[in-house]
Amino acid sequence: IDKTHSKLGKARPWMLYGYIGCAITLVGIFAIPMGMSEFAKYAWFFICYSLLNAVFYTANNIAYSALTSLVTKNSTERVEMGSYRFMFAF
Repeated sequence: IDKTHSKLGKARPWMLYGYIGCAITLVGIFAIPMGMSEFAKYAWFFICYSLLNAVFYTANNIAYSALTSLVTKNSTERVEMGSYRFMFAF
């Protein structure tokens, strides 16, 4: 994120890629091709699920967490914003 320089900012491109990747892999989880063998169906699900959680959700969540440090340099405000974020996430 620190090395990202775009018109959208530093975190937004990562969040956008994460959203698109999450959407595609989420559809892939529920749209398993029927003509495949049982093992291939399990492999398809495992690959889509792993990409969803290990790659795209992680990229999105890291960028979203970095927004607090990009909004303010005051450490007290960052802690407060992070606390609200986690409190309302549950």
